[in-house]
Parts: sequence; C-alpha cells; structure tokens
Amino acid sequence: MIYFITGASGFIGSHLLHKLLKFADKDDILYCLVRHPKKSKAFASAQIRVLKGDHTSLHRYTHVLLKANYIYHVAAKAEFGNGKIYYEHNILFTSSLVEIVKKSKNLKRFIFISSIAAVDRMPKDDCLSMLTEVCKPNPSSDYGKSKLACEKIIQQSSLPYVILRPTWVYGPGMRKNSHIRVFIDGIQKGKFFSTWYFPGSVSLIYIDDLISAIQRVSVSSKSLRKTYFVSDGNPIPIGKIFQTIGAYLGNNSGFRSLPSPVTGGIRRIRRFLPLTIQNLFLNILCADPKALMGIGFKPRFGYERGIIETIRWHNEQAEAAHNVHSRSVWITGGANGIGLQTAIQLYAKGYDLVIIDKDKTNFSYLHDFIHAKNLYADFSNIRSIHTLASILKKYAHSIHIFINNAGIGSKGSFWDISTIKHEKILMVNAYAPIVFSHALLSVWVHTKGLHSLINIASSAGFQPMPLMSLYGSSKSFLLRFSQSITGEIGLRKQKNIEIITVSPSGTATNFQKVSGVKNAGDTLLTPEYVASRITNSIGKGSRSIIIGYSGMIMNLYARIVPSEWLILFWSRLMKKYR
Repeated sequence: MIYFITGASGFIGSHLLHKLLKFADKDDILYCLVRHPKKSKAFASAQIRVLKGDHTSLHRYTHVLLKANYIYHVAAKAEFGNGKIYYEHNILFTSSLVEIVKKSKNLKRFIFISSIAAVDRMPKDDCLSMLTEVCKPNPSSDYGKSKLACEKIIQQSSLPYVILRPTWVYGPGMRKNSHIRVFIDGIQKGKFFSTWYFPGSVSLIYIDDLISAIQRVSVSSKSLRKTYFVSDGNPIPIGKIFQTIGAYLGNNSGFRSLPSPVTGGIRRIRRFLPLTIQNLFLNILCADPKALMGIGFKPRFGYERGIIETIRWHNEQAEAAHNVHSRSVWITGGANGIGLQTAIQLYAKGYDLVIIDKDKTNFSYLHDFIHAKNLYADFSNIRSIHTLASILKKYAHSIHIFINNAGIGSKGSFWDISTIKHEKILMVNAYAPIVFSHALLSVWVHTKGLHSLINIASSAGFQPMPLMSLYGSSKSFLLRFSQSITGEIGLRKQKNIEIITVSPSGTATNFQKVSGVKNAGDTLLTPEYVASRITNSIGKGSRSIIIGYSGMIMNLYARIVPSEWLILFWSRLMKKYR
C-alpha cells in the first residue's frame, strides 16, 4: 500500500503517521508532505519518504499522488481565527490537491480532517442539543468557513472521500496555544479565569481516539462519501474541565459559581458575542458521534485519563526546556486512598512511579489509568520488609522521592485484639518506615542528588487514643521519629535531603471501614486535598505539616490540656462516637 499524508509533522498528522507505521506491512510506503522538514525520530523509518512543499509545489508530486491508495489530508491552518491566510492554507491547498488526485485510478480513500468549526450554530439555535450531521452549517469564523469550503470542494468531486469533523482534539503533542493546554497553563499559574465554573459544555476527543476514527473510516465500506462528527460522546462543562485539571495538579480551580442571571443574559445576546465567549456559557461546540459509532467507532480513552496524560506531557515539555531529567517516586500503600491520589498527582506532574501495595485488585485500575510500575509487598511480613529494603538500597541513587504512606489500624480494647494483630500494626506503621528510611538515607547522605523522604503520620498521633491504642501510638512514634531524623539531617547541613512529616486529619478513605471506625457525621478531608498538600510541599525543604483544622485543634489541645483530661475526653469520644 502507498499512503500519502499532508501535514505529517503536525499534532494530528504525526500521531496518524506513528499509528500507520506501527501497523504497516514491510512493503508499504508512507509519503509525508510537510512545509518544513525537521530531523525527527518520527521520520526515521526506511518506509517513510519526506516531501517538502505546500499547495504551490503539489504538482511536483503528481506521480506520487496518483499512485497513492490512501490520502490523508490533515494539513491546514488550524488555529481558530479570521484572515485571508485561511484561503491560501486551507481552500487553495485542498482545491489543488483534489484537482490532481481526481485523475487517480489507485485511490481507495481520501480522508479529509475538517472541524466542528465548519458547522457552529445557527443564530436562533438554543444550544440545548448536540450538533449532528443534518444540522445546517453556519461557520462564524474564517477558519470555519474555509473548512466548510474545503468540504464542498471534496463533496463535489468524484473522489472516494470521507470527511471527519473533530471536536476539541487534545492530548500529547497539541499546540501550546490550544484550548486544553491554555487551561493547564492558566491553572498552574493560578490565573483568575481558572477559578470560575463556566457552565458551557464542549465535546472532546482524545488524539488516540481520533486516529482510531480515521482508521475506522479508512476501511469501512459504509463510510464512503460520508461526513461524520468525531467526539467521545460525553460533553463536559468547561468549569468541570478546570476542576479536573486542578485536582490533578493539586490546585483549587473552577470553584466560583456564576450567578444564573449572567448565564441567562449571555444566552439572550449570544449571537452578538465572539465564539470564545459563547463557549464559556453555552453548549456551542457539542457534537453527537452516533453516526460514526454506527460503523464501529468506539472511544477507548476516558476523559479523565486523557486529561491526565495531556497534563503529564505538558509538564514534561516544561522539564525538557529546563533540562530536567525524569524523576522517580516510590509510594507504599499507593493503590488506595491518600497514596493513590498522591500517585496520580505526581504522575500528572511528570514523575515516574513505583507503586508498592498489598492490594493487587487496584493494580489493574492503576494500569488502565496511569503508567506505573507495581510491586506487591505485605509489610506485616518481616521478610517482605527487608526484601524491599534491599531493593531500595540498590536503587537509592535513582529514587528522588520516597513516601512512607502504608498504614493499618484496628478498633477495640487492647486486650481484646490479638497480639498477632498488634504485631502487624507495629510492623506496618512503625518498623517498615524505620527500615525503609534507613536503607535510603544511608545512601542519600553520601550523594549530591536531591531527595525527599515523606512520612505520613496522623493527627491520631497527637494524643492518647483509647480503643485504638496501637494505631495512635504507632503514628505518634512515626511523627517523632520523622521529626528526629529531620534534626539529624539538619545537623549535617545536608541541603540535598528534605524530610517532610505529614499529619492529616480524618480523611475519607477505606481506612474507617477496614479498621472498624464509625464516621459520626464528621466532615472528613478528601484524599485529593490531602494529596495536593503533600505534592505541593515537595522541594520546599524539611518541614512538619498538619492538614485539616481538626488536626490543628487536636495538636493544640494536646499541648495545653492536662493529659488526664485528654485521656478522659478521648475515652468517652471513642466509645460513644467511634
């Protein structure tokens, strides 16, 4: 087969080229027409032929175009806007290409990547329903008008075409000034616009799913001379996108609600406003992919996974610009609760992850959601602890962050709980962090690289904890142990090592259920919030952090209230409410 791709070095074109190359037979040839050829791994294959040119030089490649079996017309001036440039880059290019290939006797499919902007909304559209292929086009920008003109040129030809109208395409490789990346950058910088929950919904399509759609229409007999919208079928409010990005970055975004009269007023004067403003308040760019799904297309990437991969790639670009190499994070108890959310946020920030847990059931979820190495380990087993310690010592130089997060507890009178269970609590909560910290610090103190040791204690460690005596005591030990070795690092003036001691207040995890603790109407912290405080503390020096107001109050009481009163108070509280 002979493939011809225009715009093969762009966002969509480069992903398409990669996928075609992955499944190409050894005799297949892929011709790539690009304006400015660059040295790239994407063009390194012997099956690829790079052609320099644009619409003015298409005639030079007539012989290649007439041999092509599949032509993917991706090249375009794709930025939303106005100006004469869209005529040259989009309409003239497409017209010249069609004029040549309409003489072909080898062409099986001509795939044109259009845009939802070629349709937009009619002036009196209430924007309550999604766009479909039967909606009358009414493009509001020169970009959209050029795309619609290209569609008409192709439709009026005799080519075996398929036209795809993607909605917002996002994923690794997207332009810096494109929607989702603008959102990511604004949220990271705390821009004022990112604090608002804008109600306008948009349809999204992850880049890998768009490429799957292109492949589907390339081979389906039902797609011939058809036009399809491409989206994942689940429009998302822009405010929700802000919240999702903020959650993965550990930032609070999309939390300000807009007064309903504002949205109502915008709806009434919609037709007089720029499309970018309309999008924020109304469901302008929402398209139904039902027709495309009717020929077998099915999105594989969920919205949240797509967003986190885009954030991670965005941050990797920033790191590469500053010559920052990949950083490794190991997290115990990382498959659930605080550990899981911390892992997700650090993954989004560009870290490489090793998740250590005894819960194998959640490893499959992690594999589907983020790319991480998983290690099974049960810290109630001393052999398992020392096996992991040996691994940590071996790889300590390459471990940049280690988080002692695993913890267990059990409610009940001290004498009613077996000594075996007590032993397990002490092994997991106290002994394991000692052994792991020793394995790492014994190497880190002799290196120059930056390293962070994070120990997750608990607000339960601030005072006596009747009916959870071993849990409270073990967390109290971990708190003081972590603070003590922080002092030792300080005495050495070892500025390349930070030790962060974290004491969260009650958090809504699986801990309450497993340990038998009741939730007596408490306002528990979310794991996402606790994780954000942890991840945002990294790189700011050794410190102790109390997360949540209840933990701060408990710490204050423990310092000023006589111990006898504390014991009496917590005895009654634990018996009655916990």
